[in-house]
Amino acid sequence: MGGRLTLTVHLISKGPPLPRISLYHLDLPCVNQVEFHPHFIREDLMDYCRNKKIFFQAYSSLAGHNPDLLEHPTVIDLATKYKITPQIVLLSWAINQGVGIIPKSLQPHRISENLKASEVHFDEDEVQRLRDLNRNKNYVPCEGWLVV
Repeated sequence: MGGRLTLTVHLISKGPPLPRISLYHLDLPCVNQVEFHPHFIREDLMDYCRNKKIFFQAYSSLAGHNPDLLEHPTVIDLATKYKITPQIVLLSWAINQGVGIIPKSLQPHRISENLKASEVHFDEDEVQRLRDLNRNKNYVPCEGWLVV
């Protein structure tokens, strides 16, 4: 084959962004998994990833099922309007911004429901209403780690 294939994934919740990876003389990752939801928007990191062609992927898209987010009037309003659950509102919001999601469930009905997130299309104002909920607050304790 002759070529070299490198797959790296960078996982970080808080702390310095990806440029630090150059200290290890590694290739940039293909994917960057970070906690991302309306309470924790990572605009600078998202922009960096897009500029470097690194796929930005959200984990903990539901903010650990935090009721402050899931029961927020904006989330409930959109759930009611689109006849979906608050969880699907949050997953759809990420997808609507080109962010990958990795929702976890072992329950067949929830897995099926999660697939509906790709069918919901919010307009720009609705996406912004959810972005306006940003608190710069993460809910998953993580100092960051590197998977190569």
